[in-house]
Amino acid sequence: MRKLLPLFLAVAAFAAVTFSSSCSTESGEAEDAGLNELFGFMQGTFSSEAQAEADEAFFPIILHMAQIWEDRGRWLYVEQAMIGRENEPYRQRVYHVFRDDEGRLVSDVFTLINEQDFVGAHLSPELFDAFDADILSYRSGCAVYLEAAGPGEFRGSTLEDQCPSSLQGASFATSEVTITEAGMETWDRGFSAEGEQVWGSVSGGYVFLRIN
Repeated sequence: MRKLLPLFLAVAAFAAVTFSSSCSTESGEAEDAGLNELFGFMQGTFSSEAQAEADEAFFPIILHMAQIWEDRGRWLYVEQAMIGRENEPYRQRVYHVFRDDEGRLVSDVFTLINEQDFVGAHLSPELFDAFDADILSYRSGCAVYLEAAGPGEFRGSTLEDQCPSSLQGASFATSEVTITEAGMETWDRGFSAEGEQVWGSVSGGYVFLRIN
């Protein structure tokens, strides 16, 4: 496994900063049952291996989602990799989960400026305690908005064409998500400016089953 962080950074003083409006600890959420349930469902390790075995159109992927910055709200470090190549993740993100002023459940999306330094950090999420929001870059327009779709189930998506993407000639990306205690289904796709799909699954989302 790659070296996670230089030792001197692990013991560096945590800077006294005020997070942006999307990075603040929201008041009045401690007793928010829906928010707490959603955030709990999002934590853990998940795998699409069963789906990949049944349908060769899908790859076997491991997904780790670990809570970080526990004293600053609901934050998750997210890491995805092909099974068998866990030390070479193809996606690293930080999610901020909260309820906005309109009462919507929101998962804001951030990239890590030096993501290579955090490979495998789901195993030691306390490593983030030495850092503040300066290590993040906000993905404007890429938040996922969710709502309860029944007992123990949440569904949501990004807002239309608001999440920019240049991958494989795309103009924007969309994400559709269903989350339960057993796992989650995520369907990420990229589209050209004319609305033609240029990347992502064409038959449906990836099904990640909880394994831990």
